[in-house]
Amino acid sequence: MKRIIFTFFFTITILGLNAQFAPEGAIWYYGEAYAFSPNTGYMHFVAEGDTIIQGTTCQKIRKYGKVGCLGRPWMEFTYEDSATVYYYNPHHDAFEILYDFTAESGDSWTVYSYDYDGTDEDTISVIVDSVDVININGFDLKRMFVHYNGFSLLPFPGYEFSIPTILIERIGDLYYMFNFWPSTYQVCDGNGSTGLRCYEDLTLGLYDTGIAESCTYTGILEIDKNNRIKTYPNPVSEIVIIESDLAISIKKYIIRDLSGQIVQRGFISTNEIQLKHTNAGVYILEFYSNKDELLSLNKFVKFY
Repeated sequence: MKRIIFTFFFTITILGLNAQFAPEGAIWYYGEAYAFSPNTGYMHFVAEGDTIIQGTTCQKIRKYGKVGCLGRPWMEFTYEDSATVYYYNPHHDAFEILYDFTAESGDSWTVYSYDYDGTDEDTISVIVDSVDVININGFDLKRMFVHYNGFSLLPFPGYEFSIPTILIERIGDLYYMFNFWPSTYQVCDGNGSTGLRCYEDLTLGLYDTGIAESCTYTGILEIDKNNRIKTYPNPVSEIVIIESDLAISIKKYIIRDLSGQIVQRGFISTNEIQLKHTNAGVYILEFYSNKDELLSLNKFVKFY
């Protein structure tokens, strides 16, 4: 009996490790940053099963909320082949690489970003900086630290950006599944993503990144609803200025990158935060009271 049980367990484990990207029932929860507001909610994507496009069996992923200004549809189509995930690009009427989990440090691939009506195409290079392995619920999954490199209109036309993020096998980009927005976000009035909160499927189980209180937490919608804490300039070079009628109650701050990693933290003693040693990129600035109560979230861009 023990031999039979072990064989069954080993078979299930192997099947789990070989599961495709976006199996039916998989769900991704992302924080949603509202345009012209420090408030956030959440959006989620659901894998609804398979279909056939151009003779290829692929997975249907329906969006309930999405990043604006990308020209991406509400239904996406992906498939995985030999650890490479492909997505359907309706502008090219072809499947193209979304994630290449066979890539190693120094390798790269190309994705394409479009404006809201799909008329302008921008080319973005995904460059692998390093790779390692992360264990999630007993599964060893490849993790890739990458940069999305391309050009933007701000702070001036032709400005070269390099946005870091993390990709995890079977889960995807920890910022947003179709993270093609860096070329347009600085001139975009649509909602954005604050990062992956949770991922779940029947084999891997629940993976909680810890960037929010829960997968579907919306209590933060009430944070600073009167916009009493403002920061400027944006984009910024070296110094963030704080303007607020809550100056006495603001005790400390945390700055996170778009993957949720803390890059800087400190106490508030003046109305300025120095960013001399912070790399260019997009960040979330969190303000806390002396009771560790989250008071406000502010997104800003550091351009050099």
